[in-house]
Amino acid sequence: MFIAGHQMKLQMWSPGFKPEEESPVVHIWVTLPELPWHCYYMDFLTIILSPIGKALYLDSASLQKTRGSVAKVRVQIDLTKERPKHILIGFSEKNPSKGTCPLKIREEEIKKRKDMENNKKSDEKQNNQEKKNNQQQQEEKDQMQSKK
Repeated sequence: MFIAGHQMKLQMWSPGFKPEEESPVVHIWVTLPELPWHCYYMDFLTIILSPIGKALYLDSASLQKTRGSVAKVRVQIDLTKERPKHILIGFSEKNPSKGTCPLKIREEEIKKRKDMENNKKSDEKQNNQEKKNNQQQQEEKDQMQSKK
């Protein structure tokens, strides 16, 4: 983007930022030919493209599903890191049940994490209530002793 004849570039802040040096982090378009329509979701694409970089967004034709031949995704990559040349997506035709769906695994992990967080919160509430009760009992004992 150019503003008043000067090139402008937005990037994530880092503590070692030096304006005179170029950032190794760039945005590129990645095409996924013959990807099925039901896979045109960022949750799924983020998992598939994670070996390359961070998936940012789909192009408008992919998002609206008006181009069925290829999905295009904007990906943030670090040029200093190695990337795979190819990413294979699919299941074995002989035994399709042997493959695992990374999206399903991720959903299960998220559900487990939420359950653990909820359990932790309820345990904290219970501990806080017990502390409060103990404090009240101690205060009552102290008052009784001071009256004697």
